[in-house]
Amino acid sequence: MHNSNLVELLKKLTIKEIKDFILYLEGPLLSKGRYRKETLILIKMLAKHAPDFEDPLIGKTSVYKQVFVGEDFKEGRLEKVMVELFKSLRLFLLTEQYLQEENEQNLQIDFARILLQRGLQQKAANLLKIVQDEIQTPHSLQVKYYQRLYKASELSYTLNAQKNKWKDDLNIAQTLRNLDLYYFSNRLSLLNHYLVILKMSRVATDIDLEKERVISSLFQVTPADSPTVFIAQRIFQVYSDSIPNTDTFEELLQIITQFESVIDTENLWHFFYYLRSYCIVLILNGHRDLWPILHRINRDNLQKNYFYYQGSLTAGALMSISNAAIRADDVVWAEAFIETHKHKIVGDNETMDFYQTVLANLLFHKGAYEKTLETLPATSQHVDFHLWGRRLELKAYFELKSDLLYYKIDAFKMYLSRASKKTLSDETSEMNSNFINFLHQIVYSKPGDPNRGKTIVKRIKEKKLLIERDWLIEKAQELT
Repeated sequence: MHNSNLVELLKKLTIKEIKDFILYLEGPLLSKGRYRKETLILIKMLAKHAPDFEDPLIGKTSVYKQVFVGEDFKEGRLEKVMVELFKSLRLFLLTEQYLQEENEQNLQIDFARILLQRGLQQKAANLLKIVQDEIQTPHSLQVKYYQRLYKASELSYTLNAQKNKWKDDLNIAQTLRNLDLYYFSNRLSLLNHYLVILKMSRVATDIDLEKERVISSLFQVTPADSPTVFIAQRIFQVYSDSIPNTDTFEELLQIITQFESVIDTENLWHFFYYLRSYCIVLILNGHRDLWPILHRINRDNLQKNYFYYQGSLTAGALMSISNAAIRADDVVWAEAFIETHKHKIVGDNETMDFYQTVLANLLFHKGAYEKTLETLPATSQHVDFHLWGRRLELKAYFELKSDLLYYKIDAFKMYLSRASKKTLSDETSEMNSNFINFLHQIVYSKPGDPNRGKTIVKRIKEKKLLIERDWLIEKAQELT
C-alpha cells in the first residue's frame, strides 16, 4: 500500500490539494458509480496520514478493515477501489491543470469552438475576437503563446470557411504564418538544446544538421514578427557554425538585451544560457579578454533570477559563475557567492561533491594546493565535474612538484582514451587531450634548454581547442 501508485502520487500533493480533492469527490457529478462510497472512505482515511503516509495503519490489511467494515477479506477488492480512486485523482489534477488562470485564453478558444459546433456561429465569432485582441498584446512570448495564436487563427479559418463567399483567403495566410511561428519556436528550442549537448558529450542521434540548416533558412522571421523566434533562429545559426566568432557573440548580446523587456523569463533564461555558453567557447579558443564580460553577464543574470530553479542553482552554473569571477580577478565575490549557495545546489549528494569541486577550484586559484587535493572528491558521475576535478588534481600535483604527477598524467590519458570512444564529444575530448599533451611536454622538458619554453608557448597559442590555456602558458614560460 505504501509504495502504490496512488500513495506515491498523494505524497506529491499539498494538504490543501488533498482537501480540495475530497470536496471534488463529494460533488454530485461523482456521487454515483461503483466504489464511490469506498473511494471516499479510503481518501478520507489516507488524508489523516498526509503528507508522508508512513504510518503502519495504512498497511493493506488495516486499510481493508476500515474501508470494508465487518466484511471478510477478498483478494483484489481493495485494489479495485484504489484504481478507481487513482482515476478520480488523475481527472482532478488534469482539471486543475486545465482550469489554471494562465490557461484562460485556451479555455476561451475551446469554448468558442464548442459554440461553433452547436451552431452559435456569431457568439463564437464574438468570443474569438475578444481572445484574439488579448493574444495580440501578450505579457510573454513563450512557445505556448504561439500555440494559442495558431489555435485562434485556425478557429477563425473554420468560422470563415462556413460563410465563405469566395471573396477572401479565409484567414489561411495568417493561420499559416502563426502555424510557422508555433512550429519553428518548438523546433528551434529543441535544436538549440541539442547543439549545446552535442558540444559536451557524444550523442547518438539521427539529426541531420545540414538538413536542419536548410529548413531553418526557409523560414524568414524578423524581430517585429517575433523577437523570441528571431533570436532562437540566430542562436541556431551561430551554434551550428563550427567556427566561433566574437562579432557574433556581441551581436547576440545586443539583440537579447534589446528585446529583454518584451521576452518572458523562461525564454530569457535559455537565451542567456546559450549566450554564456558561446562566450565560454570563445574563451576556450583564446579570447581571454571576455572573462570580465562573462562575469558581468553572470552577475546581471543572477540579480534577475535567470539562473535559479526553485531557489537553487545547477552544479554547472555554480562552477561557471564562480570560475568566471575568479578569472575576472573578483575572488572575494567568488568566495562569498560559493558559500552563499553551498546548500542550494541541485542534485548534490550527501558528501556535497559538487560543492567540494567548486571550492577546490577556488582554493587552487588562492594557491592552497594541498587543501585543493584534500577537498577534491575522488570521482564524479557528472562528466564535466569529473574532468574538472582531474585537471585540478594534475595542476595541484604539478605546483607541489609531487612524484605522483607522472602516475596521474598516465591515468588521465587512459581515461580520455576510453571515454572519448563512449561519452565525450569530439570537442571535449580534443580540448582535454591537448591539455594533457602540453602538460606532458612541460613536465618532461629537459632543464637548461632556453628555447624549449618558447616553443611550447608557441604551440599552445596556435592550438584552437584547448582547456586551461592560461595556466599552461604560464607554466611553459617558467621553463625559459
